[in-house]
Amino acid sequence: GKGSFVGLSLGHGRGHIWRSILEGVALGTSSCISGLRSGGHSSSSIFMAGGATRSELWLQMHADATGTRIVVAEFEDAPIMGGAVLASVGAGVHGSVKEAVGRMVKVKRVVEPIEENVRKYETMKGAYEELTKSVRTGVGMLKDIRGGDGGGQTISPSLLSADWANMEKEIRMCEECEGVERLHCDVFDGVEIKDPLAMTFGPKMIADIRRKTTLKLDIHLVTVDPVRYVGPMGDAGADCLIVQYESFEGGESLRKCLEEIKAKGMERGVSVAPKTDIQKLGGLLGEGVVDVVDVLTVEPCFAAQEIQLGCLEKVKSVKREFPDVRVMVDGGVNGDTIEEVRRSGADVIVSGSFVFKNTGGVKEGVRKLGLGNV
Repeated sequence: GKGSFVGLSLGHGRGHIWRSILEGVALGTSSCISGLRSGGHSSSSIFMAGGATRSELWLQMHADATGTRIVVAEFEDAPIMGGAVLASVGAGVHGSVKEAVGRMVKVKRVVEPIEENVRKYETMKGAYEELTKSVRTGVGMLKDIRGGDGGGQTISPSLLSADWANMEKEIRMCEECEGVERLHCDVFDGVEIKDPLAMTFGPKMIADIRRKTTLKLDIHLVTVDPVRYVGPMGDAGADCLIVQYESFEGGESLRKCLEEIKAKGMERGVSVAPKTDIQKLGGLLGEGVVDVVDVLTVEPCFAAQEIQLGCLEKVKSVKREFPDVRVMVDGGVNGDTIEEVRRSGADVIVSGSFVFKNTGGVKEGVRKLGLGNV
């Protein structure tokens, strides 16, 4: 998440800053409660646990900001209590979770909202919501100008360039690299792109890779009828399934595919080829049905191509208009192009040949990209 101090002047001290952090969290909770209520859900009380329960001031702030009473249990460590509740049901001590909660969870105290304070916070909420929108917009603009927020960037080695005969070893080397949190797996069928060499591997390989690593697996799918692969890829353990925009006849068929991807518990990604106008994705991005945009800076399916730097404008456009969408730059990233890629504001930087074919090894390739020091 992102935050900012607005209206800070030389007349403010540490106390003001500290209180603004506490109130910011409380107002964030209020925003979540409002979202639930707008969806038809109701909430008469909020149970709080953990460190927040040790601050009477913060408990009262939450009650006042949300207009809802705050309940604190006798045993304040909720995760441990939750485990005990489930264990009691599993052991047959209690017949159901509801029964176990009723018998085991005891209320220690209740903090009621103070009406005068509730009214004051109500007058602040409009400004808070507007500031939230402004901060998001500002973050997008800063990424455009400065080239990202630094710490949010990560590298995703593309296994298309790995030694497939020693895949486990290649994965282990990736795991040892600072700045690597994901692996990029290209699944091409050799038909969607009409070239016999544009054929890689399928769900079986993804399942085997999944068993060997805890790194996030981003699957870039370039196939005929990509919908039929959604289930098998989800079952294989993919974290994010990225379909190729050009593989679909229209927005509606793509939308339905994204719905199926979400139903299988994966993040929804769309990849766009260099020739495709990024504005064609605007509608789906606006609807919030795309989690990841994979901006191809080379033609899909073949490694060791030269980057098309003009495609980085697509990255800037998406981050400016939809700062919460994760954007990948995919293709042609090496020691000579990494700085421009980073300045584009990309969240995930995919690199294959430069990492796996580096004479100094995988770790040296990642180090030369500099992401371990970002």
